Amino acid sequence: MELKDLRTALFGFNKNDVCEYISQLNHIYEQKEAQKIKEQKDILEELNKKNEELNDYNSRLNQENTDLKRINDELQKKFELSDKRSSELENQIEEIRKATVSVLEEVKEQLNSAEKRISDLRTEQGYE
Repeated sequence: MELKDLRTALFGFNKNDVCEYISQLNHIYEQKEAQKIKEQKDILEELNKKNEELNDYNSRLNQENTDLKRINDELQKKFELSDKRSSELENQIEEIRKATVSVLEEVKEQLNSAEKRISDLRTEQGYE
């Protein structure tokens, strides 16, 4: 029934027609409201599922981040140890270089001294 179908009576519209019209409107409204509620529940369910998936993904990323931080810390410690060992080795190399230079200078002095003795001996022996 539509509003134009309401019959008139004394002092306005027929009371039964108005009640039936209101009842029909109420029924239509309840159907639309139920449909909207169902749609909203479906959307909410879908969003909750998506939220759960995102929370799981976030948890996995947080775990991966924790693992990567741990690995980074381990590598940082290894790097620091390596850097320290490298510095120690450089110091040792410098000490060895200095010792080698000192030994070479000493050998050079000994060679010069030996050459001078040989030269002196040759002079004494008359070879020159």
